[in-house]
Amino acid sequence: MGASKKIADFYDAVASQLQPILGYVIVIALIAVLSGFIFVAVVSPPVEITSSSGSVVVIARGDASYELGAEAYLVAVITFFSSLGTLLLFRASGVVGEQRYANALAATGILLLIAALAGITFLGGYKL
Repeated sequence: MGASKKIADFYDAVASQLQPILGYVIVIALIAVLSGFIFVAVVSPPVEITSSSGSVVVIARGDASYELGAEAYLVAVITFFSSLGTLLLFRASGVVGEQRYANALAATGILLLIAALAGITFLGGYKL
């Protein structure tokens, strides 16, 4: 049992060191991911459909670039839910003495993670 105790102590030490900065890391990662999606959605030009003579007939916005933009917002919401759910679970683990508050934080975090999982499952099923 000595090895499992050492592993548990190591995990507790790492968790206590990372807990104060985890929220900042998640927010920075969320901003980086969202800015990348939004950049691609805004910069990519619309598709031009040309006739056989070479003139532009239609500039389509319901194409892959529009779909990428819509997906960017859906993924942003899903990422926000999962990040907020994770933060609430970590916050709930640090609450001492207020059982109802900790339970409410944990329940909200779990519900947000379930919503994020359902959203990514729906998005994945829709894309296939």
